[in-house]
Amino acid sequence: MRLSIPLATVLALPLPLLGQLPFLDAPVGTLRIGFHGEFAPAFREYADGASRDLGAPVSFGQDPILLRDMTARLGLLLGRPADPGHLGMLAAELEYQRGAGTIGLAVGVTPRITVGVDLPIVSVRTQARLATDATGSTVGINPTIGGTPNSGMYIDQFEAAIVQLDERIASGAFDADPALKAAATALSESGPVLRAQLAALITEPATASAVLPLASSADGLALQALSNHVRDDLRDRFGITGFTASLALPSTALTDADLSALLGSSAGYDLAPTTDPPLVTLGDVRVGATVRVIDTPRFRVWAQAGVRLPTGTAPRVRYLRDQGTGERQFAVDLAGTIETERGALGIRGTVALSRPFAANREVRVGTRDELLLPASRTTTLRRTPGQQLSLEAQPYVRVAPSFALYGHLGYQRRGATAWEAAATSTAISGGDIGAMGTGTGASAMTAGLGLSYAHTGVNKDGVVKMPVEAGFGLIRVVSSSSGLVADRLTTRIWFRVYKRLFTR
Repeated sequence: MRLSIPLATVLALPLPLLGQLPFLDAPVGTLRIGFHGEFAPAFREYADGASRDLGAPVSFGQDPILLRDMTARLGLLLGRPADPGHLGMLAAELEYQRGAGTIGLAVGVTPRITVGVDLPIVSVRTQARLATDATGSTVGINPTIGGTPNSGMYIDQFEAAIVQLDERIASGAFDADPALKAAATALSESGPVLRAQLAALITEPATASAVLPLASSADGLALQALSNHVRDDLRDRFGITGFTASLALPSTALTDADLSALLGSSAGYDLAPTTDPPLVTLGDVRVGATVRVIDTPRFRVWAQAGVRLPTGTAPRVRYLRDQGTGERQFAVDLAGTIETERGALGIRGTVALSRPFAANREVRVGTRDELLLPASRTTTLRRTPGQQLSLEAQPYVRVAPSFALYGHLGYQRRGATAWEAAATSTAISGGDIGAMGTGTGASAMTAGLGLSYAHTGVNKDGVVKMPVEAGFGLIRVVSSSSGLVADRLTTRIWFRVYKRLFTR
């Protein structure tokens, strides 16, 4: 059936009948239903402009956070500075997997105004393959964490021995020798302190160090000499029986099995296995409106505004370099788009600004490249992301009616993220909250190409039906000058159809 001229005029899209880029608005009285699919894996990243593997900074060797904590406490026990220690090297291979399927709904409410909502379902996963190299290692996993039987026997027997010593002092066993009684009394007072320090370092679940010096290292030998001296003193000088255990220290450097235990232990990194299935859930929903400001045969201008809702999942602290399905923070988006064409050639340009608002987030306190952060650094902080500016140019050429080959050139710049303590923040072991924002601003250049099909619904005989759109594109991050930017190759596909809701 041929539609009347007035209805055909109302339904006609504000664009020429030939192929071009996806329509930004919907004809008045129609519902646009779209599906946008995206897959963006990555194996490498740009770090302040230099390309590197994603796993390049995932290493511990000398002076990781776990060693700093252990060294400080060990120095107090030994009464001298402890050796900085060395865990050996860690080889890491990381891969980002990210995919999204977005259902888009939009309604043309007036000839110039379209409102819509985007509902993304996002799948994310970071896979990691970690392997150890014990070369140069002077530190191993705490036997208590490694599951060594009777690793806490020394601490238990030490406690029982102090009880026996107190009982002997009270019974008058040392009254005949004042010097011996004074020594026993002094040990009765200092012994529990030493025992508590050793327990806090080695066996207490909430405070134990995940790593300890090897028994054969200089610090390991010194710690054993200290603990053995107290044990032998209690037995030989004060007649305390039953205290026969030796302090449990690691005998070998970190193995791959030890690394797995260290990564999963709450005293270590408390990380979930990277073999877990991908997280598939709702991303950040966006609600917005598009206004057609200028519409001439060769020049068009649109203004867009929207709100991004905190419906996605923020990066999870128990997953190494987790990506999250969204920012989970409110944000306001503003954009302007212009398009001009001449004959078969055209270009569309867009400038967009996104302004996110502050929100609380559970994180582990550390700087940008401290990726293996221990569980003791976990707390809740107030996060304020920087604003994001995006520029995009899409030149295109019509290769057939309703078909266009297009290119993509883009620039994105994100301001640094600010962190501060929140009302729900808890105490952590070390870390500088003020330094967390250093190096978090980023910029990137992208380039790509694709094929777009966009039919207005008006056929060559002038019969007006509903529009239909489809397309395919590839976009690559080609450079970055600051911050961390994943070197992604993004594959995009889309398909959109229209249904008439009402007639004006």
